[in-house]
Amino acid sequence: MGTVFVGIATVAGASFVEYGFAGNRAEIRGQACGAALESLIAALSS
Repeated sequence: MGTVFVGIATVAGASFVEYGFAGNRAEIRGQACGAALESLIAALSS
């Protein structure tokens, strides 16, 4: 289990989400990158 925090900061404020991913180091890294990109897209869309 890998715990990852993804944070986004904009002029409107800052927020973070805590994730718990399963897998080996490479799998967790890939899942974390996907979560970070999804958060970035959501922040840019709003």
